[in-house]
Amino acid sequence: MITEKENKFKGYHRLDELTIQKKSGKKVKREFLTNKDGVSAIVYNSKLDKYIFVSQWRPSLNGYMTEVVAGSIEIGETPEQAIKKEVIEEVGYKCDNIKFLTKCYVSPGVISEFIYIYYVEVSEQISSGGGLDSEDEEIDIIYMTKEEMLNYEFLDAKTQLGIKLL
Repeated sequence: MITEKENKFKGYHRLDELTIQKKSGKKVKREFLTNKDGVSAIVYNSKLDKYIFVSQWRPSLNGYMTEVVAGSIEIGETPEQAIKKEVIEEVGYKCDNIKFLTKCYVSPGVISEFIYIYYVEVSEQISSGGGLDSEDEEIDIIYMTKEEMLNYEFLDAKTQLGIKLL
């Protein structure tokens, strides 16, 4: 159980140091990130018969990762509203159909983030996508056939889980 919580940093993420009392009574310190909950989607373009992924720079890799469309749920937004917004922002498509697949914690040992995973069908591109300048996003849009998607080595867990649930 958590007996103390001390904020160490507050920026895009919040880092707290927790004092945890174990069952044995021993107290240990652990760092914990607090982040907004998120949404992600396997996006399928029914007109092109292709799946749409994004590639963007990720600090943990110091490089680019190909993954599903994803983003944060803002205060007052439902997960479904958030995924509709993210699909437009990142790949420029209006959502035709949205199907909830699952929900899970991202990495509960170190971060609070909970993510909702969807399957989204699209057919009409209404903007160029690529992310928002206001969020400093630089997103490349990648189209894959089903075969290409199934043979691609995705390293992102939410992407792997979404594909397995199709």
